[in-house]
Amino acid sequence: AEPVEVTFAIGNAYESVDNETIVVSDHIEVYPRLFTHSVTVAAPSEIKQVELLLMNGTVQKVIRKPGSVIDLSSFGSGIYLLNVTLEDGTFKSVKIIKK
Repeated sequence: AEPVEVTFAIGNAYESVDNETIVVSDHIEVYPRLFTHSVTVAAPSEIKQVELLLMNGTVQKVIRKPGSVIDLSSFGSGIYLLNVTLEDGTFKSVKIIKK
């Protein structure tokens, strides 16, 4: 397998780990962070996919090409990470809490 480079944005600088560039965006908004049924994702371009993960990193659901409202009503109460990836590769991970 080929090595992969990961670049993280830290402030205005970029730190590399190996072959792929990840741009972390403050332009992606997820709300409400405390929810009961769904969350809304507001982004400057089309959403490629969202991933819902438990805090230990276990993937619970991957939704490709979702709309702006993500229905998470079938999941239990708890703390999750929602990883949002846009079509242009921009990425943001947000902690959300289901009541």
